Amino acid sequence: LLRIQPAPADLEFQPVLEDPFLVAVPHSHRLAAQTAVSLSELKGEEMVMFSSRGSPLFHSRIVAMCERVGFTPRVAQIATQIHTVAGLVSAGVGLAIIPGSARNLQPQGVQFLEILDRPEPLQVGLSWLRGKGDTPSIRVFREVTLAVAAQLGGKDQVRTQRS
Repeated sequence: LLRIQPAPADLEFQPVLEDPFLVAVPHSHRLAAQTAVSLSELKGEEMVMFSSRGSPLFHSRIVAMCERVGFTPRVAQIATQIHTVAGLVSAGVGLAIIPGSARNLQPQGVQFLEILDRPEPLQVGLSWLRGKGDTPSIRVFREVTLAVAAQLGGKDQVRTQRS
């Protein structure tokens, strides 16, 4: 179970969920009263960013979405883990663009805002060695995972996608 990114040719991948990006802001931030924000409103804000080395998928996607609307993120702090980024936002270090699944951490003092620009969500899916996807254990794991994903599909931050 992993996020889609360039994978070795010997792996097969089945998308299961979409995880949209959100903006995480401290409750004391001027944007915290809003429910949604455009990316251009983040220009000039201090940001907590994912490490380019430790979290290359998140880092590259976030930098690209900011650059598409005309700015480079002003990095206040770099972190690798989602819970660390959320904690730094809670502490008022800066705001962050973060996967929506971070809501599940329920960080104190953090408000999550939808992004009006609707950047492409992160894909979460199943992966297995090419040609080995029909083993009984993998087949059952895929079925259970898809059933759970269908149940999660009703939540705002996660949508089901079957292929």
